[in-house]
Amino acid sequence: RRVHGEELLKFNNTGNVCVWPAEEVLAYYVTKNANMFKDSKVVELGGGMTCLAGLALARVESCSHILLTDGSPDSIDNVCLTVNENREQFSTKRVSVRLLRWDQFEPDNCDLEQQFDHVICADCLFFDEFRQDLAQCIRRLLVPGGQAILIAPKRGHSFDDFVTLCQAMECFDVSVNSKFDEKVTELNQYFYVHCTNFSPNRHQPIMITLTARKLQSASANQE
Repeated sequence: RRVHGEELLKFNNTGNVCVWPAEEVLAYYVTKNANMFKDSKVVELGGGMTCLAGLALARVESCSHILLTDGSPDSIDNVCLTVNENREQFSTKRVSVRLLRWDQFEPDNCDLEQQFDHVICADCLFFDEFRQDLAQCIRRLLVPGGQAILIAPKRGHSFDDFVTLCQAMECFDVSVNSKFDEKVTELNQYFYVHCTNFSPNRHQPIMITLTARKLQSASANQE
């Protein structure tokens, strides 16, 4: 549908502007590595108007459940239409859509607490005021031992600030990988040499992996 200018001025509507390169890379990555999500519960955060990565995964792999989310009602309306139009094409039979703002997890989303094996998210680190909320939302969604995969460019200090924040929380094992896929690395190098408007700060995708630490039992702590 046509998106009017005033809609883009609402709460965090960057996902309504376009499909960002990091979302395309995330879609490529999850479909290439789809087997790691087989029979698992997956949630996409901040998927925007398309939730492209989550939908692509639903198409190629049989997951137990894929939940597509965004904080914009306009995005959610569009994703609902997309899911309903394509449901018969999905390999994953349980695909649902929900409005989820990271800063308003309670009370409507408490049923999602520690329900997901995987969180996927693309280019959602650039808002200073929501970075802490995103990290806390991921912590609440993941089962112990579950894993979040985030792909984003540096965008100034935003990427490094998020990594530092997650390391300080002590509930995640955090890893950062700028060469997570050979093909993506090759394309980055090509664009850097041949495309004058390519900026690594704004365009080069980097992967953050957050693994939720398993809670130690009281007896283990006493030992």
